[in-house]
Amino acid sequence: QKELEQEWLRQQAKDKEEQGMQGHPDGDVSPQARVDLPMASVAFTVRFETTVGTIDIVVRPDWAPHGTLRFLELAAAGDFDDRAFYRAVPGCIVQFGLPPKHELSTIPDDPPTGVPFLLGAVAFAAVGENTRRSTIFICTGDMSHCLGRQSWETPIGAVAESSLEVLERIDTTYGDIAEFGGEGPETRRINVEGNAYLRSSFPRLSYILRARPLDWVPVGGSVPRGMTRTE
Repeated sequence: QKELEQEWLRQQAKDKEEQGMQGHPDGDVSPQARVDLPMASVAFTVRFETTVGTIDIVVRPDWAPHGTLRFLELAAAGDFDDRAFYRAVPGCIVQFGLPPKHELSTIPDDPPTGVPFLLGAVAFAAVGENTRRSTIFICTGDMSHCLGRQSWETPIGAVAESSLEVLERIDTTYGDIAEFGGEGPETRRINVEGNAYLRSSFPRLSYILRARPLDWVPVGGSVPRGMTRTE
C-alpha cells in the first residue's frame, strides 16, 4: 500500500509540474461521486471475512472516485457475501464478484492517476471502456508490466499491509478461468448456475463470507442506486 501511495504522489507532482494544476478537472468526476465521496475523505476500509482469514481493503476516492463509490456500495449491500475467489493465479491475481446480486449498470472509467499495479492493488475487471460493473481483482504479485495501459485499468485501492499474508492462503488449485486456458470455472456457467456449480465442480475454492465497509455508510439506503436485486 505504501509503494502505491508513493508512486501516486510522484505522479501527482509530475502532473502539477507539467500541467500547472493539481489532481483532475472536476468535470472528470460525476456529481454523485463528489457528493458521496468528498475528496477530503482520504480513504475508506472494507473488511472481508473469508474462509482463509480477514482481508482489509483500503479504497481511495482520490485515486478512483467512480470505482471507489461502486465498490463501497456493493460491499454495503452485501453483494460480495458468499462469493468465491473463482480465479486465482499464483503470483498474478485473485478475482471475485460473480455472479452479481443486482442487475448492474456500468460505471465510467476513472481519470488516469499513474498508480501502479503492485502487490495488493485492487481494481475492477472490465472488457472495454466504461464497462466496469461488479468484478474485482487483487494483484498477488507485481503486475505493473502488463496492467495500467487501458483507460479502465485504474487501482481503486490496496490491501492493507497487515492482510497481505492472508492473500497467500487463497486457494490457487485451479488457477485461471477456463476462457484463458486454466483449469478453473467458466464465467458463463458461474453467472447462470452460481455457487451450486462452483461448489460441486471446484470444491477447493476459497470464499468471501462477508464484506462490509467499516467507516462509510451509503446515501439513501443499502441497495446501490439504479440497481435491481436479482437474488
